[in-house]
Amino acid sequence: MRALSKGNPIALMNDQKFNEGIAIPFFGHDAMTAPGPTRLAMKYGAPIVPVSTVRTGPARFRITFHEPFTPENTGDEAEDIRRSVQRITDFIEAQVRANPGQWFWQHRRWPKEAWKAAGII
Repeated sequence: MRALSKGNPIALMNDQKFNEGIAIPFFGHDAMTAPGPTRLAMKYGAPIVPVSTVRTGPARFRITFHEPFTPENTGDEAEDIRRSVQRITDFIEAQVRANPGQWFWQHRRWPKEAWKAAGII
């Protein structure tokens, strides 16, 4: 296994509920979101490469690597992390909106109050 070093891209899922994360608006409701991928990218100077997958047939997928970005480093670490996590979340939301039939979660992404407000529970 090769050690992570400056400039190497990293691949991590960032669309999972993370109770110890930061509250980021997602489809109009705050969702606890993991800052780990952004923290790693900032620590190692690695770009974040958004990736999307669309099922095109039985056992067939189209994978798209989108334009990489590097989290800002303004000196306000908490705000830089929040902006980057929001950017990732905005990308995920756009992908879900573009291909809603391709998406599902096996867990509740939002707090119960959001589900109640939507009339689901």
